This record gives sequence, C-alpha cells and structure tokens, in this order.
Amino acid sequence: GSLVDSRNSLKRSQADPRAMSKFFVCQSTNCKRLESEKLLRDLEELCSLSPGCQAVHSGCLDLCGRGPNVKIQTPGDQKVVEGVKTFKAARSLLEKHGVKLRKVDFQVAEVKYEARRQKTSEDRLSKVQQGFKAIGGETSTKEPQLARPAPK
Repeated sequence: GSLVDSRNSLKRSQADPRAMSKFFVCQSTNCKRLESEKLLRDLEELCSLSPGCQAVHSGCLDLCGRGPNVKIQTPGDQKVVEGVKTFKAARSLLEKHGVKLRKVDFQVAEVKYEARRQKTSEDRLSKVQQGFKAIGGETSTKEPQLARPAPK
C-alpha cells in the first residue's frame, strides 16, 4: 500500500528533473541595483506554492550589468538566465522548469510583483486595488449578515 506508493512517487520525483528545480537569484551589488532582492522574494513566494521548487540567495553569477540574473539548477543541468526584469520573464522561468501553479496564483503574484516595484505607498496601494479588481474583486456589495437563530 502506502510504502510502495511513497517509493514510486519518490522514484518519479528523482527521475523528473523538473521535480527539483532550484533558482539561485544573484544578490551582488549590481543585481541588487536592478531589484534582485524583490525578484528573490517573488520567486520564493511562487516556489512556496509548488512542491519541488526552491528560490534562494546567490552570490555573484559573473554577468554583472545584465541582471538580475538567476541560475537554475536541476538534476544533471544548470544554466544562468540574464535580465529577469519583468513578471512575464519570472513566470516563464518557473514554467519552463516545471513549476505549475493555478492561474489565480500567478495573478496574485503579478499584483505583488508590480506593487513591490512602485515608488510610493499610494502607488503600491493603487496597484493592489487594480489587482484586486482584476481577479474578481468583491462579488457582492452587501455586507455579510449575522446568522439568526432558527425560530423555536
């Protein structure tokens, strides 16, 4: 039963290189100027929603001026992707390496991505409000009603 199932799922995860994707986000001075700290946080949050995905801090990846740079490591392979400067690029990076998330998770992540990069708190709030509307906003304009006790 469960022991065989767990062994089989372990074998599948070991055989599937996408099952253990690790994203090293450069945190050198040059990449930090290009908001790599925010990118790391974005990727950490997205990876937290997907098993077998991890985003971590990295030292310089020797591609200064082309950042933010991300080294992707999967069993038997690793490569560096330069200039991950948009949400679309970050999402594509994850999806190409087997990270599967619900549409709404990516929508929420994009709102956070955009909000983090706004310069003022008013602009951040505005982005969050736009994002809230984009993913459906409030479905009702009525205030919730307290449950009333059943008549005796």
